[in-house]
Amino acid sequence: MEEPSDEELVRRISAAPSGPPDRDVEQMLCARYYQRVRFMLRHRTGNYALADDLTHDTFIILIKHLRERTLREPDKVWAYLHRTAHFVYIGWVRKEYRRPVTDLNDDLPNLDPNPEEVVHEELAINALLRLIDELPVARDREILHRRWVLTHEKAEICKAVDITPEHYDRVLWRAHKRFRELLGRKGLTPDDF
Repeated sequence: MEEPSDEELVRRISAAPSGPPDRDVEQMLCARYYQRVRFMLRHRTGNYALADDLTHDTFIILIKHLRERTLREPDKVWAYLHRTAHFVYIGWVRKEYRRPVTDLNDDLPNLDPNPEEVVHEELAINALLRLIDELPVARDREILHRRWVLTHEKAEICKAVDITPEHYDRVLWRAHKRFRELLGRKGLTPDDF
């Protein structure tokens, strides 16, 4: 059974009656993009805890807009999330710059990224790349690399691998399935990244 498309999930969330929201559907949609948003924000912030907080804020905004039926293009959930995550990050940066300035002294903290976190992120990315390279289908490898590592948009991936946008969701679903099976054979889960 194929996973429902983004449009179907958005329709089900937006069509929910005024009663309690369908949290399972919301969770399914969020899970689909959570790792990509978190990866993008970790790359921008260099801080895992901050990136996790900003990722959470991004998904709160998405769900709020879906419940209020204000998302204008339900077929572009990833583009909306990408933009929203960017603006959430920019908002955090602006807030940080508005904080009162303290006198400088020799006890300033080191603002460089934590070397341990940098190494962990690099190892996770390298492990992800090695796993993608183990997939037997070349198109799976290319689509997942473009989507997860290069964070390309759907239209760009379709053009690069020469498939239609309508066919993309099925191809991506199968690639995800084969990747999850590969993870299972190795005793891993997506949370290991």
